[in-house]
Amino acid sequence: MTVRFGDTLLLSAQAFEDLVSCAEGRPATDELREAGVVRDGVVDPRLVPGLRAVLAPVAVVRAQVRTPARSEVVQAWLRPEASAVLLPRDALAELLVLGADLVPAVLAQAVGLRPRPRPELAPCRVPLAVVDALLDDADTAGLVAALPSTWAGWAAGLSADRWRAVAAVAAWPGEDAGSRALAVLVGPRGLVRVHPDGDDAELRATTSTAVFRDLVRLLPTDPEVEGAVASTASGGARGQAAAAVVVAEG
Repeated sequence: MTVRFGDTLLLSAQAFEDLVSCAEGRPATDELREAGVVRDGVVDPRLVPGLRAVLAPVAVVRAQVRTPARSEVVQAWLRPEASAVLLPRDALAELLVLGADLVPAVLAQAVGLRPRPRPELAPCRVPLAVVDALLDDADTAGLVAALPSTWAGWAAGLSADRWRAVAAVAAWPGEDAGSRALAVLVGPRGLVRVHPDGDDAELRATTSTAVFRDLVRLLPTDPEVEGAVASTASGGARGQAAAAVVVAEG
């Protein structure tokens, strides 16, 4: 069964596409009707605001969550009145409809952000390519080798496959079209922000509170949203974007 609807909505990738098509005016599939998502040709009203955000977002957030064993994608479509978030749940995904102000908290939970002590580590630089290798292929060897000896304790979490990698970015259309990305490393001894700089990346110790604030800042500001609202007033296209955020799970 690829659609389950009760207190929450769980559905497959294809069923999600079918639901969005139904919101655009196309006929509902048998699965959507049988699950009660669509009744008498009408989408459940609890889902309508979120589907409106999917069809005409003022901003789109995409976060790829990678571990040594698997890769998952969290997606969010934002509008001022309501937003939609699609969270991976094993073989299916959960569709949430919520306020845009709650999206950072949902993202923080999805990437496993939790309080940790601030690591006592001096800033260091590593090749950006070793960060990309972790994201693309779950290859930790290059990053471990590039870290200075003073980071050996923190790097042990990578060597022990205790890490999580997240690629995330927020993007928005309109006259003030733009995007912002967040990069952070979380090791057994705390969190570290990743600041790309050309072919390198600077790593700096940080805290979970600071990272959560960065997740809030990832979203567009009010003036940026106003421009995006104007550009999608007549209905906008759905979009996706990607950048790099790295997390090593302690």
